[in-house]
Amino acid sequence: MTTAAGTMTMSDIAALAGVRRPVVSVWRKRPVVAGETVPFPDPVTARGGVEEFAGDEIVAWLERTGRGNNPEVRADAAAHLRLPTLTTAKVSVEDAITALLCLKARTGATLAALDPDGLLDLADEADPDDEVLFREVEALGDHLPMLASYVDHLTDAAYDVVGALDRVQARRAPTTAAARLALTGPARALVGEAGAALVLDLGADAVGVLDPTGACPDLVDAILRTLGERLDATASVRGDHPLARAARRSHLIRGWPLTSGGSQPGPAVVVTRFPNAAEPTRTPAEILTAVDDLQLELQVGQRALVLGPASVLCDELADPALEKQRDLLLRLGRLRAAVRLPAGLVTGRSRQRLGLWVITGQPVDDRPGDRWMATADLADQRPEARMWQDLVGDLVAAVAPTGVARAHSFRYARMVRTAQLLAQSGALVAPGAAPSGPVFVRPATQVLAIRELAEDLERTARPEGRLGSLVVRVGDRPGGMPSAALGDLVADGRIRLLPGSRLDDDLLGREGSVRIIGPPELVAMSLEAGTRVDPIALEERHPRAHRTEPGDVVFAAAPRPRAVVDHEGMAVARYPARILRCRPGTGLVPEAVAAALVALPDAARAWRTWQVPLVDPADAAALGAALRGIEEEREAAQRRLALLDALATRLIDATATRAVALEPAKAL
Repeated sequence: MTTAAGTMTMSDIAALAGVRRPVVSVWRKRPVVAGETVPFPDPVTARGGVEEFAGDEIVAWLERTGRGNNPEVRADAAAHLRLPTLTTAKVSVEDAITALLCLKARTGATLAALDPDGLLDLADEADPDDEVLFREVEALGDHLPMLASYVDHLTDAAYDVVGALDRVQARRAPTTAAARLALTGPARALVGEAGAALVLDLGADAVGVLDPTGACPDLVDAILRTLGERLDATASVRGDHPLARAARRSHLIRGWPLTSGGSQPGPAVVVTRFPNAAEPTRTPAEILTAVDDLQLELQVGQRALVLGPASVLCDELADPALEKQRDLLLRLGRLRAAVRLPAGLVTGRSRQRLGLWVITGQPVDDRPGDRWMATADLADQRPEARMWQDLVGDLVAAVAPTGVARAHSFRYARMVRTAQLLAQSGALVAPGAAPSGPVFVRPATQVLAIRELAEDLERTARPEGRLGSLVVRVGDRPGGMPSAALGDLVADGRIRLLPGSRLDDDLLGREGSVRIIGPPELVAMSLEAGTRVDPIALEERHPRAHRTEPGDVVFAAAPRPRAVVDHEGMAVARYPARILRCRPGTGLVPEAVAAALVALPDAARAWRTWQVPLVDPADAAALGAALRGIEEEREAAQRRLALLDALATRLIDATATRAVALEPAKAL
């Protein structure tokens, strides 16, 4: 078998030979193989500063030297060649190759066995309405025989047309709009799971997956892959621009049924993204207009998944005109869920956060004041399969009737009145938005459970413990747990944020009377054995260092969220630790604030989004006293555990060395 003409980069050669990239560099420097000098082929060209080598010369060199781990280099070479270059401007080489691959997939023909006229006739028969491939094949002109041979070789090397398509798409230039906007694997997995769940929830036997922009084939493919064979699903792609035609070819090559014309009546999930490869530079106003147009086109029994910048879909909008435009979009009542997703889901924009909207085509019969939607902030979460599954459960519940949705136990989202969102300014998805509280339990059951726990602990507590004085009663307004984002509390003055001090290392030690609270103390969650500093030296070196007051919360976001309450005061927070000072009478309990921060996920870094609980100011003092009593019991229990561990170690060592002997009757 002969190889098709083409070039390879050093990385391509490594992949063909089955070795790592540095190994090829070593081969170039060491031409002697088994005592024979076999020079490595010279590069024939360079694109973007990357050397390229003739494919047939590389294959011959690998076969002659026997280097590498692939004995079938000649058969596999075509799968590793750079895409050929075309002199015509009528069609791109990628579109030309995928058109021929699609023709091969639909007809099963050996393309190189046909002359140009025969290939054109075959393309006309396969695509009589010119929706997929005919114009791309016709535009090739004199290049048609060469590319037909290339596609045959590529398909053989990649084993089938799907593998060949994967190879072509993997070689897409990283500078193209599609490559820069490409989603990562976790992002595609989320869309696949969410789209499949939303369309299965419709309960129909046959559904469509519609791409209205013609620029999101990866999202359609993710949903169809997740659906598998659970029901009859077809792909629909609108538009006649090159990306839309390429998307239709991709779906046909991968074996997905395709609806002609790009229309999709009946049950369907619409999936799209703004901006996209077709229009990569859309403004925020254009994005909101496009989403509004999409929701107006949705029919009964259809749902839409929309991805876009979180700065437009979820965050506060600085421009009042944009905020008004987004509010008008919400007033229709079809937006059922808005999610701020973690960063790192866009290949070329690692710090960008995406927003996800779920829109339904159902007519909204509720009065505006009775409408609800779900919001969730996952900015501090790590994208993983389990999280996506829980989020998808929340999204499916969000599109259910209002009564059903409000009865759902949400994992990441919380239900918010749409009227409340329209009445307030700021972010659509509140930073740190999370479920309003745990599953509702009857107040009397809560009282009995707390009393039983307190009694059990009292039986094992220290004589001077304070839990025996804990008195609870049934509340008069049971409901969800109110909370607020830490950044909002700082902004409105309910919490004062004081910076930590950058202290000189030579000041720190065990001597001195001023306690230092820094990362070591926060990680240990203890202030008993911390670093200290001499007060005179501190005043000389750092006269502006902030001191804590009794009840201040000292916290840090890295390496993971940690917080402690300083009950003594007069300590210094060492950077990156900072001080939170809760204003009395605001329903903020320092011990509860610290507990909420410690319970955050390790990946949480954006402290302004952290949610802290708010209680009735009348209950704040009692809750604080109870939590301090619990902390004292915890510290006493830790000291007792340490003593028990020390006793066990001492008994083992002393008995093993026969320093002591235990009588059976007195064994512990």
